[in-house]
Amino acid sequence: MQGHTTVLLHEAVEGLSLSPGNTVVDATLGLGGHSVLLADIVGAGGVVVGIDADQNAIDEARSRLATVEARVHLINGNFRDLATHLSAIGFSEIHGALFDLGWNSTQLNAGRGFSFKSDDPLVMTLDAHPEEGRLTAHTIVNQWSERDLADIIRTLGEEKFAGRIARVIVEHRKKTRITRANELAEIISSAVPHFYRVGSIHPATKTFQALRMMVNDELTSLTAGLEQAFSLLATHGRIAVITFHSLEDGLVKRLFRDLAKEGRAILVTKKPHIPTREEISNNPRARSAKLRIIEKV
Repeated sequence: MQGHTTVLLHEAVEGLSLSPGNTVVDATLGLGGHSVLLADIVGAGGVVVGIDADQNAIDEARSRLATVEARVHLINGNFRDLATHLSAIGFSEIHGALFDLGWNSTQLNAGRGFSFKSDDPLVMTLDAHPEEGRLTAHTIVNQWSERDLADIIRTLGEEKFAGRIARVIVEHRKKTRITRANELAEIISSAVPHFYRVGSIHPATKTFQALRMMVNDELTSLTAGLEQAFSLLATHGRIAVITFHSLEDGLVKRLFRDLAKEGRAILVTKKPHIPTREEISNNPRARSAKLRIIEKV
C-alpha cells in the first residue's frame, strides 16, 4: 500500500456499525485498506466481498487479506453489476456496503493514461483489457466534435475553460492525432490562461476527470451500484460512500435523501463527514473527501 493513504478510513468502517458474523461488500476494493478492517470486525464467522474492475488491484489486495479470519471473496468486475456478482457466489443479503470513489496510486500508474504526468496511451478504461470497440479517451479526444468535447469537459469536469480546451484539442488533432496522456496535458495547459497554469491544481485535472468519467460511465455505474446494494441490505444494514467531487457527492446526497423521504431509510449523516485538518495536512488529496452514510429501515 506504499504511496497510498486511505481517506476517512476508520470513519467509514466504523460508520457501517457491523457486527461479528455479518456479510459486507467493499465495492471498491482497491488495495484492500478498508477490507482488512472490515474483516477484523466481522471476524471468522463473517464474509467480506471485495469488487474491483482492475485485476492488478485484486492481486495486491489478496496478499493483504491472506491472513484475515473472515471468509473473503474477491471479484474482478464493476460494482454496477453488484447484485449479479453477489448472486453468482450465493449471497442475497448483506449487512453493509462501502464505496470509496477515490483513486489510488496503482490505478494512476496502471499504464492506461489516467495520470496527466505519464507517457501512457490514452485509454482510461478501468479494466486493463477492454473489449474491441470499447470507448476510450483516445476516441473521444480524436473523434468527438468540438461541441461534444466542450460539453463533457464542462459538465463532468466542471471546467470553466471547457470551450477553450475543446477548441485547442480540435486544432491540434487536425495536424496530428493525440495519443499520449502527457501530450494531452500539455495541449490543455496551452489552452488556459497563465494564472490557471500556475495554480495549486494542474490545469489538466478536470479534463482528465471528465474523460475518465465518460469512458467508464461512472455516474450511471454509481447509481446502479448504490441501488443494488440498498436492495440487498438487511434491515438496519448501512451503506457508506466516500466521494471526492461535487457531481458524485450530489448524486449520493439526492439518492440517500429520496430513500429517506420515502421512509425506506434514515440518514446516519445528515451532513457529510469531512477529513480533519490533520488528515488533510498529512494527505492533501483528502481535502475534497466527503463521507455519507445511510441505514435501511
